[in-house]
Amino acid sequence: MQTFREGVEELLDELLKRAGKNYGTSGWPQLAATPKP
Repeated sequence: MQTFREGVEELLDELLKRAGKNYGTSGWPQLAATPKP
């Protein structure tokens, strides 16, 4: 079972992917490229 933080990071990754598809990637590159701690 994954930790809560890992679950949240997975959700954020999924949202960024969907947002990138819907709105184009112009506004998201820094967020999507942010390294995970």
